[in-house]
Amino acid sequence: MELVTGEPQVHDIRAVKIQGFYVGMEVPDFEFTRSDGTSGHLSDFRGQVVLLDFWATWCAPCLAAMPKLAEAQERYEAEGFVLLLASVDAQAETLERFLKQRSVPGTVFHAPGGLQGELARLFNVEGVPTNFLIGRDGKVRANDLDPRALDSAIRQALRDVPADGGDPPIVAQRG
Repeated sequence: MELVTGEPQVHDIRAVKIQGFYVGMEVPDFEFTRSDGTSGHLSDFRGQVVLLDFWATWCAPCLAAMPKLAEAQERYEAEGFVLLLASVDAQAETLERFLKQRSVPGTVFHAPGGLQGELARLFNVEGVPTNFLIGRDGKVRANDLDPRALDSAIRQALRDVPADGGDPPIVAQRG
């Protein structure tokens, strides 16, 4: 997994000392491998609203949230909403077995190293579920959204296109 900044430069995430991202902060690009084996970058979704959700197959609250996430994807995909699910399972094989038995919405990938891995450390993920709503401009709009607040936060992020081209932060967070 590598962190991509600027145009052609690719940096190793291990070298990044940032510990977490908060509302208003720009999220750096990173590379991931989807569950189907194809590679992708966060920047592939620039200009769209992305919910980056860290989850695990063993996490009951994560699994309970899946229907709401599937609803959100179905409802808002045509408007530019993307669901990006980062599994923090210790082994990629655990995720692969799970995906053979159960349908999961969105773009799914394994975050190597789980909660101690480079991507989880970059985002300061200490437990799951943890999520980040990223605006069209690549800045965090909200984090740790409760599934009940998800719909309104996504709607607001999709409709907000300020004159300066940046997204103002959303205040609806898990309370």
